[in-house]
Amino acid sequence: KSWVQQKVTPYDIYLKTLFHLNESRLENEDKSAVLDNIGLETLYDFQRWAFNDALSVLKKYNGVFIADVVGLGKSYIASALIKYFLHKERKRTLIICPASLKEMWDEYSKDLQLQTKVLPMSQLEFPDKLSEDERKEYSLLNFEEYTEFEYIVIDESHNFRNKETQRYKILKPYLEDPTANRKVILLTATPQNKSVEDIINQFELFHHDNDIGALGFGENDLERFRKQCVDDPTRIYTLLEKFVIRRRRKDITELSKTFNFTFPERILKNATYNIEKVYSEGVFEDILDKITGYKRNSKNSTQFRYTRYRLQEYLNEKGRKSKIYKNISQAGIELKGLMKVLLFKRFESSLSAFDETVSNMLNAYSQFLDGIKKGKLISGKDLEKILSDNNNNTNKIDVILNDARDYHEDCFYHEELIRDLKIDIEVLKSLKNECNMIRNKTDDDKLNVLFDIIKQNSGSKILIFSEYAATAEYLYKSIQNHNYSQTALVTGNTKDKLSIIERFAPKVNTTLGHIPESSEIINILVSTDVLSEGHNLQDASVIINYDIHWNPVRLIQRIGRID
Repeated sequence: KSWVQQKVTPYDIYLKTLFHLNESRLENEDKSAVLDNIGLETLYDFQRWAFNDALSVLKKYNGVFIADVVGLGKSYIASALIKYFLHKERKRTLIICPASLKEMWDEYSKDLQLQTKVLPMSQLEFPDKLSEDERKEYSLLNFEEYTEFEYIVIDESHNFRNKETQRYKILKPYLEDPTANRKVILLTATPQNKSVEDIINQFELFHHDNDIGALGFGENDLERFRKQCVDDPTRIYTLLEKFVIRRRRKDITELSKTFNFTFPERILKNATYNIEKVYSEGVFEDILDKITGYKRNSKNSTQFRYTRYRLQEYLNEKGRKSKIYKNISQAGIELKGLMKVLLFKRFESSLSAFDETVSNMLNAYSQFLDGIKKGKLISGKDLEKILSDNNNNTNKIDVILNDARDYHEDCFYHEELIRDLKIDIEVLKSLKNECNMIRNKTDDDKLNVLFDIIKQNSGSKILIFSEYAATAEYLYKSIQNHNYSQTALVTGNTKDKLSIIERFAPKVNTTLGHIPESSEIINILVSTDVLSEGHNLQDASVIINYDIHWNPVRLIQRIGRID
């Protein structure tokens, strides 16, 4: 019997109107009740709101950005979503994250019973020896162990802002597989790094159609919309308002008038030191002069010429026309500048970091020159890592020489190239000798300033960041030698990161490593940026940036670890 033939009373209309006016709130209450039933009742109200909004956007568009600023608990919100999918739909979630966060997510999965599979981004690389055609067919779809997952969480998704990276090319076909209908949750506090295209590229991880007419962007074609956003970045807001959940601390503070929640006050300070007192009188000026570099054809043989990093300048007319050396011409100008910046940054960071870099460069230069003598031009990103291996693995070097492109002497200004390579090697040896002369110097002004800050904050937990492992190791040893025994170090090679994190910040990490009660607490933690993303270290009240990362976004992430 059709409802059309039934009599509808004013009261029926009233009830129907009330339901539609409150439908979303009723749905959210049901979702929140699920959170309480699955052991996630401790989420703050603002995290529950993000959970509810994310579910709504995900249901409608198959993708959502959770882009709250650092420190608002994006990983907890994602955990709630994962548990919700498991509880309500009996579906497991695949988590893709930086390698440094895999252990954390494994622990979350275990303690919250999320039943996830965690895939480090570092595994999204093409195997060696794949041809261009084979690379086009290679993706996560090649692996049966990942086929079951419908929900995908990408933590620190800004790592997929570039469509030309290997990880993007391997992941994209998997996400757009039409037989799977995968839904994607992107977690990042910094969705944009350089350009609005960063956001659009991440958006394409869940929106796979160039037709965007139904999305209300005021444009039907995604590529035209991309160009419009590049020309007028404010156009990106039409995308952000639909797909991005982002709250600032200011927003939460305003909302907190309805519930009890506050953020710690940030007090920013600068500490100055004299770098000349780090490297000894006279040595600082000499090193600075050598790494500043020279102008081409200069007769000064004491300055570093960055020869390996500007090979395009040594190509003659025949070489510039050769397809073999095309990429050398394209990359050379930027590479020289990057290497100079790297040297200066490590020079400022610490003697240890600078000394390590000089040693690696000296080894790489020697292998490069030997390669040329054998008729091979050793270059490229994949070779650089092995070239700087201080173990001098002969078998690896032989493999590299076999795979390297041929060096054709008639394509280069050969004599000038060999001369400048030898000059650079001598300059590097000279720099190495100067580092050795002052290695045991006890009056490091920068380190002394650090100790003053530690003394001024006696009784507080202190987190110290350095961009470089060599600097972090130097600080750790120096701090221990000054009778600060409750100190720990975390770098990319640290095996027990989670136990160190819990010993440093036990109040906010009650679900991590479950360390024994007898374990010694940690009051000073020295770390590289391996801890700058995703980890909760809010027991600390002082954070020290011993050096400044080249990317200011990283500084924001560091600070977000403690507040």
